[in-house]
Amino acid sequence: MTRRTPGEVDRPATFRTASGLPRAAVYGPESLPAPEAIGAPGAFPFTRGLHPGGYRGKLWTMRQYAGFGTAA
Repeated sequence: MTRRTPGEVDRPATFRTASGLPRAAVYGPESLPAPEAIGAPGAFPFTRGLHPGGYRGKLWTMRQYAGFGTAA
């Protein structure tokens, strides 16, 4: 018999996304693509964001002042 802590649940042997694609349980540095394949910020395929400088130069929009955005 295996000892369990309260609240511990069984984990599936395989992980899948909502679309049914398989996922690994853990990813490490060897799982990353080459830096050349990722691209630069602000350049296609936009894996590092839409804006070259991130959002550092973007001002807040009115919805963030008006309470439509949340801190969570």
